[in-house]
Amino acid sequence: MKQVEQIQSLARAVEAALQRGIADGHLSAERLLAPAYGMGRGERLVCGDSDEALRQHIGPVIETCPGGPSAADIRLIDRSGYVPVAREDIPGSRAGRLIREPVWLRACRSTTPYRIEVERSALTGVGRLTVHMSAPVFVGGRHWGCVAAALPL
Repeated sequence: MKQVEQIQSLARAVEAALQRGIADGHLSAERLLAPAYGMGRGERLVCGDSDEALRQHIGPVIETCPGGPSAADIRLIDRSGYVPVAREDIPGSRAGRLIREPVWLRACRSTTPYRIEVERSALTGVGRLTVHMSAPVFVGGRHWGCVAAALPL
């Protein structure tokens, strides 16, 4: 399936960007794997000093989606459900928020090579089906979270 290969390719591009950020000294593997969250502006959270570096290193990868799916909603999600970087064509970007939707939480905690789920999504319209795809992201061989995409059917 072409979309599965694309989300996996995007996850590998994110991993490469994270490794470059760690090698450059902009990111810390220890902080990425043991995040500390704090309150930002409004209802936004911040993840210590990693957020800005993550946006700088991962933002361009997510925005351009090299080999990635043409989805309205693409998120980088850590194991806790925190979204430091997101590309959404729908109002109310999820970046900087801790998500609680079960479909996204299952995605960010999964270490299987890819995950596909179909659900009825309120975000895409009442009763409209959405396909959620994700691939895990690893930092230094340890599971960090995932890249996840939502595609309306």
